[in-house]
Amino acid sequence: MLSCTLENLPKTLLTINSNWHTELKIVDKNALLHAILAYFENQKHTSELNNRGIPRMIRSYLYEMACVIVGASRLVKTGVIFFMVNNNVRYAGVNIFVYLILSSFAEEMGFDVEKLLFIPLKRATAVNKWHV
Repeated sequence: MLSCTLENLPKTLLTINSNWHTELKIVDKNALLHAILAYFENQKHTSELNNRGIPRMIRSYLYEMACVIVGASRLVKTGVIFFMVNNNVRYAGVNIFVYLILSSFAEEMGFDVEKLLFIPLKRATAVNKWHV
């Protein structure tokens, strides 16, 4: 189960699967993600967040989604298109462009990001179209 609520406790991903060192290093070096996390950690320490669990939830969700993407990259055959639908989110007045972060992970893990589509009824919903 993905960490997508404030009640979720963090998981130790290497305990779940010890083969994810490479994938987690990809996430570790993502500048956009870490700028966002640094901002929210600062907001947490200055008591400006309405819930201190927001940084943990964001970190856990995106790290876990990186593991989903690498799992998909191992299953999807060359030439097959893989779609992922996700919503962007906003906390404490800051938009988190989840589709950009996940697309960056996908490229680092061997996908070619072909298109980023947006569903017109909900501007924050993105459809990422990737292929190997």
